[in-house]
Amino acid sequence: AALASLQTYLTEGQLTEQHLLDNMKRLLDACRSCNDCLRWRLLHGDPQRDPQRVVSLLLQVAQLEYKLKAMFQGLLASKAEKWRFCRAQVVERMTELSDYFTGEKSLSRVSRDENLMRWFASLATEAANLAEDEATTTGRKIQNLIAALEEVEQFEQVDSIQIKAFLGDTREFLLQMVRLTNVQPTVMHVLETVSDL
Repeated sequence: AALASLQTYLTEGQLTEQHLLDNMKRLLDACRSCNDCLRWRLLHGDPQRDPQRVVSLLLQVAQLEYKLKAMFQGLLASKAEKWRFCRAQVVERMTELSDYFTGEKSLSRVSRDENLMRWFASLATEAANLAEDEATTTGRKIQNLIAALEEVEQFEQVDSIQIKAFLGDTREFLLQMVRLTNVQPTVMHVLETVSDL
């Protein structure tokens, strides 16, 4: 199974930044498992019987480790910038939704809804106050924001397809913020430890 996943990850275009963010644990486990398999073959197998296969496995594992390290270093370097961009998008969208429910926008055919207007404004403030360096607290707050956006989508006043799409995009930015929050230097240390085994 480890060798099959190794081939999958090394397929061109499979290992993307988004895939790494979504499957960080699975990728680290695959790397660990491939290293275990390689070590077992070197220690317990007969490398003389099929040296080409052992060398091929060694090179493929090294290639996966190299790709993961390079991508992760890039993520660590750009994490703060991407996180701030996502947060700015969330705040901007919540502010726009608050403005939409004032009923004063030129193309808005919605009646003024003070409660939704204040609620979206408070969400915008809450999103603006999120701190990227407090992973656990920020993760919980973002999950609460996502749940709140899913709940408000069920309201009768939020029946427009455009608003629902807007809310969906906002949730996706929030999820990306959670993924980026999980990018920590400790993961790089784990990857280096696995690679050194």
